[in-house]
Amino acid sequence: MIALLPILLLFAAAAAAVDPQELSAQRLAVERAAATVAQARFEGARRGELAELMAAYRVQAEALAALEAQLAPSLDEQVRARRGAVNALSEALATGGAAPEALAILEAWLGEPALRLEALQGAVLAAEGTRDAELRRDLLLDVLDQCDGLALLATHRSLEAEALEDRLELRTLALERRNAPGQSGSIEDTVQVLRLREQALEAERTEERWAGWRAQALALRERTSSLLREER
Repeated sequence: MIALLPILLLFAAAAAAVDPQELSAQRLAVERAAATVAQARFEGARRGELAELMAAYRVQAEALAALEAQLAPSLDEQVRARRGAVNALSEALATGGAAPEALAILEAWLGEPALRLEALQGAVLAAEGTRDAELRRDLLLDVLDQCDGLALLATHRSLEAEALEDRLELRTLALERRNAPGQSGSIEDTVQVLRLREQALEAERTEERWAGWRAQALALRERTSSLLREER
């Protein structure tokens, strides 16, 4: 099982200033707003609609920045890098840009999604089984933080795979038209069509895997939030 990466320093130092659950909820709002813009852009939304969605995203992003500004003095270097990566990836989703460094940081932190989810589920079970209230809260907050990061990463990867599938299908369609009866097609084109179909199918499987991991991360996040609310 992957060892959990605690962020207890963050929560201990900032608890008086910022409610970690409020912070997590705001991160989720930013991720959802960014994903909405990205999906609309992928589907060819009009400029006016995109502008409205971007404005809504900015409102959420600025609210998150205001909360995180209160935490900044308490963050160690590693946690600050993760926070920056989450914000950079949300921005990339919303604007249609690239954030390779942010992706690298989050993937190095979270590792293989299926194994990370298994580890997080184990942490929740451990939290439920402990009588130490402080340890229980710290474990649950750590799970919440990692679920936020994993959901964002999965959103990006699933949209990325969906876009790749769409491009492959367009290339396949163009080749099939060139090979239609009466057209000057070739055996090479036919072979290429078969390859493109297989690649599109793999992209579809990849999109489904990441979408599934995102759904699991959000479900675990909701369960964790519910357990934290019960302690209040």
